[in-house]
Parts: sequence; C-alpha cells; structure tokens
Amino acid sequence: MPKKFCNQCGVQNRKVAQFCDSCGVPLTPQARTISAVGTHSELPLPEFIRTLLGTRILATLPRFKSPGWRYQGKADIGCPDCKNAFEVFRKPYKTTKGDYEYWAIVCAKCGSCNGLDAMDTITTRALRKWADSVSRPVHVEISTAVSPQVASRKDPPPPPEASNGKIEEPAKQRVLRPKLSPTEEQMAIIEGAKSNTDIAIEALAGTGKTTTLKMLADSKLGLKGTYVAFNKSIVDEAKAKFPNSVHCSTAHGLAYQAVGRDYASRLHSTQRLSFKQIADWLEAGAFGFKSSISNHVLDPAQMAQHASATVRNFCKSIDPEISDQHVKMPAIIKAHSPNSKAFAKAVVPLAKKIWADLLLQQGFMKFNHDHYLKMWQLGKPTIGSDFILFDEAQDADPVMLDVVNSQSSSQLVYCGDQFQAIYEWRGAKNALTMVHVDEHLWLTQSFRFGPAIAEEANRFLKSLNSPKMVRGSEEVQSTVKRVPNPDAILSRTNAGVISAIMAEQSRGRSVSIIGRPEELIGFAEACQRLINGGRTGHPELAPFLNWDGVRDFVEENPDEAQEIKTMVKLVDAFGTKKLISSLHQVVPEKQADVVVSTAHRAKGREWDDVRLNGDFLHTDDMDWEDLRLAYVAVTRAKKTLDMTSWDTISPRVSNGQSDRGSTRTVKDRPPLSLDAKPQEAAPKGIASRVKRSNRPIEDWADRI
Repeated sequence: MPKKFCNQCGVQNRKVAQFCDSCGVPLTPQARTISAVGTHSELPLPEFIRTLLGTRILATLPRFKSPGWRYQGKADIGCPDCKNAFEVFRKPYKTTKGDYEYWAIVCAKCGSCNGLDAMDTITTRALRKWADSVSRPVHVEISTAVSPQVASRKDPPPPPEASNGKIEEPAKQRVLRPKLSPTEEQMAIIEGAKSNTDIAIEALAGTGKTTTLKMLADSKLGLKGTYVAFNKSIVDEAKAKFPNSVHCSTAHGLAYQAVGRDYASRLHSTQRLSFKQIADWLEAGAFGFKSSISNHVLDPAQMAQHASATVRNFCKSIDPEISDQHVKMPAIIKAHSPNSKAFAKAVVPLAKKIWADLLLQQGFMKFNHDHYLKMWQLGKPTIGSDFILFDEAQDADPVMLDVVNSQSSSQLVYCGDQFQAIYEWRGAKNALTMVHVDEHLWLTQSFRFGPAIAEEANRFLKSLNSPKMVRGSEEVQSTVKRVPNPDAILSRTNAGVISAIMAEQSRGRSVSIIGRPEELIGFAEACQRLINGGRTGHPELAPFLNWDGVRDFVEENPDEAQEIKTMVKLVDAFGTKKLISSLHQVVPEKQADVVVSTAHRAKGREWDDVRLNGDFLHTDDMDWEDLRLAYVAVTRAKKTLDMTSWDTISPRVSNGQSDRGSTRTVKDRPPLSLDAKPQEAAPKGIASRVKRSNRPIEDWADRI
C-alpha cells in the first residue's frame, strides 16, 4: 500500500489521510513508493532522507552533508521522544588505522537525526546488535510522481482553522541536535579516563564541562558511575544528558537516601525556636569578661547562639568530634586571649549537648540537611561505583570531599575551574588544588563566547597566574561595548544590586533578581532600626549603636567601609521605605526585562548581553577572591560585555598616596599550584578586611 507524503512539508501521513496531519494542506493522490530493489542514492544525507522517507532533518554534522550513505533499514528500536522505530543509515570511511562507518540514526516521525555517539548506552548496544544481524545495506529504488516541496523555515504555512473556530497550532517536530565530535582536549580526557586512574579536569569558563563528562561516561560502557554536584539544578541537567548507567545526585541527596530519610519527621518539622528557648533547654548561663574598654556580659541567649554556631561549624568540617577549634570568637573577644579560652570552655559543652540531641530521631533542636550529611560522613560510607564524577570541585563541600576521597575502590574524576572558587568564605574547599591525582587535564576552548570576551577573561586569569588561557570560539560573535538594555546586570555587593534595581525600575524596566529579595529587604530593615535608635543583629550592621555611628564609620574609614558605603548613600538619598518598596516590585525572571544579581549568585548562569556594575574593586586593589569573582562575572556574557562602569573604577588612595603597596600587586602573587598542596593564601590588604555583604545566604532547596 503506498505511503502518503505531504508535498508542502514532506511529512509522512496516514495512508487514508486526505489532509496533512502537520500543515493541513490537501494531499495529492500521487505518492512516492519505496521498494527494496535497485541502487542506493548518492545524494547528501539530508536530501536522501527527505526523498526516501519524506522527512526533513536538520543536518548539523558536516559528515551528514556528503554523499555515499547507505540505507541500512528500519531497526526495531524506538525513538526515545516519540517511540517510532529508527531508520538507520551508514557510510563507510577509511583512516590510517582501519575501515570504519559513520552512523545516522533517523526518526521519520519527529525528524531527529543523530550519530551513534549521541545515543545512550542501552540504545547504542541495541543498534550495534541489530546492525550485526544485517549482512549488507538495503538497496532502494525511489519512485516519485511528485517531488517534495519543502516550505521555508521562516515562512511556514498558516495553520488550519478548526471546526470550533479556534486556531489549532500544528504539531511541532522536535529535532535533536547531533552530538559534536570531541575536540582534541576532550579526546585526551576520554583517553585519560580509560586508564582507570584518578584525574582532575581543569575546565575554564564555558568550555563544555558537562558535555565532556558525558563523553567520558559514554566511553565507560558496562561500568556503574556516580555523578555528584552541589547544586540541584546542575544535577537535573546532568540527569537529562548522562546514560542510565550513571546515577546523578547532589551530595545531600546521597546522604539523605542513606541517613536523612530516618530523620524525615524532624527535617520537615515547622518548629521554630528562639535562642532564649534554646538557652532555657541548655540551661546556659551568662559569660562575663573584661575587655580593654569595659566589662562585658554575653547573656544566656547569646551563649545559645554561639553554641548553635559551633555545631554548624563542626558539621562543615571533617573532624570526628566538637572541639575548641569549631568555636568562633565574638568580635569583642580577642583570639588566643585568656577570655577566648574561657569562652570556648563554656561553649563546647553546650554544643556537644545540641549535637547529642540531633543524633536522636526525635529531639528538641531544629534539624537541617547539614546534620544528616555530617552523620553520613562520620559513618565512612561506601558509594559503590566503578567511577565517580565530582563536578564543581573548586567549590567542594569539605564533608563530601572527604567522602569522595575515601572511595578507594572507585576511579575518581574531579572537574571544575579553580579560578571560579568563590565560596571559600562559607567553608568550601578548592579540591582541584588539594587532591592527589595521577593527571591534570585542561579544557580551554570556550563555546560560550568569542575572542573579545575571552580577552577580558584572560586579564584576570593572568593576574591569577593561570598557566592556561581561555580561547574564545571563532563561531561566536562577541564584543565588549556599552549596552543600553542588557539582559543581566552583575554587582559585587548587595548594595550594588539594590542600586541597579532602583536605576532600572526608574527607566520603566521590570526587574528580577537571582536569589531571595528577603535578604536585601532584611538589610534595609536593619538600617531602619538603626535610624530609629535601636540595635540590629544584622551581621553587617550589628557593631553599630545607631545610624550616626554608621555614617561616621563610612566617613572616617572609607576603605574598610567599601561594602556598606553604597547602601548608606542609598538610604540617605531615598530612605528605607523607598528601598523596600523597590525590592517588593521585583518580578519572576520570565517576566523581567533585566536580571540583577551579585556575581556570586550568577555563577553557572549565562546571558547574551551582560553589564558589570561599578561596585567592583580596581584591579590593583583585588585580592585572590576578588580576582576570581571578576573572572566569573565577565564570563557570564555570550555576545556583549558592558564594562563601561568598571572602566571608571579608580585605585584607592590614602593620604595622597596609592594604597596598593608592593605586597598587594598582582604580579607579585605566587602562581597557582596544580599539585596536591593547598593554594597559598593571598596577602591581606584592605580588600581582604572588607565585610562581604554580597555573599548570598544558603538556599537548601538546591541541595537535595
């Protein structure tokens, strides 16, 4: 029975159809027939498929556009998207190493066309097994009374009108992009992983890290793998790409399955405890001490707060028990003083009591995700995989890093960009400079941006003494210039974020922010409490007695007040009511004209056009962390990078002299090490003493 093909769009239709199921045009009674005799077509693959099957494909691989393809036949293997049986084409080619064949796996229903290397492991095995059962290619004779007429992609035919008067949208044909052939750097990584030795992959910004890890996983057929990342969104992306043989999870996800589910009732409890309630339960007393100024007393609630913080620090360490080193001294108690020893002696027993309660499946204290992760690590778990892919290793959680490093029976692959290590302030460890591996391999070819943006990124990589520079893609047109209406505006500080929000809203643009606006609203409310004459517990403003004290500090210490100076100006200019109102007007990202974010929160994201705010430090004033943050910021752009505001930043000046100093110039910094030794700490300067108001608060929804 002849098959019916649409002369307008080339889609195969039901044999009884009078109108095309896709575009709705009338079907001509003349139809193409296919028989398994005659000679094969010497057309390029896209034309061959369109003529043979009536299916239009998107040919993105260069090898698809050359003639010489043979039709292998219809394999009894379903397309993962529409379950239609695959049509298989193969083309022989020769190299100095032997004779091989290209594969084209085509679905005539959805129009997808992929190489064999784009299939998952199970499908690949099934296709190879099927191909082995086919002795030779199927020769076809193509008889067409009417040649297919393919409509323009830019001008599709109008959709048909349904009987109810409403316009029906035609069914969209999903076209899967074939997987690109690996680059030389990617091939080196794949070959390096085949040795089953531990390796570290240094992947500079936009260099296809996840794609490379997928290639690596695909090369390990028959082996069980585990992919681990800190962020849930990254894991979800990996799940859609990796073969079924690789289990993708966050660190907390692995720990939850092993330990956390036993504490589900405590974890999901809505209980909220004040520090006064905790102090009563702990039977905590006050701690008094004498400073250089006067006598001070920390009340029981404050002691309970410090005990809770001690447990939190313990849970972020790899230590087996709570000790003095997990106690963070209050600012009014000098480290290594008699007061500090007495304070730690008072706090540690309280912290141990809290931890003992947390170990119970039913207890008093509020239970969180870090608690079961720490319990899991203390139990010395075995992941049980042939290989482990540890992504974003530059921001490794010390607890999870300890778990991964202890997997002696698994091949360990660490992957990340050590120059994007911007979370050391919250306890993250740059695993790429710490782990003992057999080989360090690099990814330097960026697919995100072109040479112009790569040049800006390399300015900071050079300052960080990177042994490698990022290479921009010649296929991506990127520029560095002013952008009137950028897709994203990135700031160094929270105050800079608020300033950008108000500026864009005043221009009539809808604004979205990455993260929770409640954090910034809390900052503004803390300012208002000081203005009203009260005190605040906000970490940035807690030392001040009133708003006049904040103003005096900014005026007398302009360098150290760099982080809050912008916020003070905004409060004095607009008032906290206006600031809070602007923050309440932010919209979801899909509804926004522009996204505003700190550079910290923008990590892992990308936009076409990005503007950098003017609250970054001058290059000569940057310490290690600021240089890495700048590198992250400039590499978020794909097409256009706006550094107009940044170009106006001047070095800090004190008493008429540049405050840089020879010990803080970037050229004098030691090079970054790629061996097993930890990176040497950056020299301390003004920038290193600044409080980090731009650091985002924890978002546990991303952990599980």
